[in-house]
Amino acid sequence: GIMEEMLDDTMETLDDDELEEEADSEVEKVLYELTAGELGKAPAAVDDSLPVREPEGATAMPEEEDEDLTSRLEALRS
Repeated sequence: GIMEEMLDDTMETLDDDELEEEADSEVEKVLYELTAGELGKAPAAVDDSLPVREPEGATAMPEEEDEDLTSRLEALRS
């Protein structure tokens, strides 16, 4: 009974949630001290993605130019 109770007590102290919260708290304290409080003024991380831009010169060709190039290609083939 005593061995089982000692094991239970040991396992309770290894509770991951509490340990993780304490570690996060200590990390925040140390970072705050190292950055003289400036880290607390930083904005939160952004989850948005950057806007997608087309590279310059990669715009779609007008249909007229496409037809013109197609006819020139056919002329070269014959």
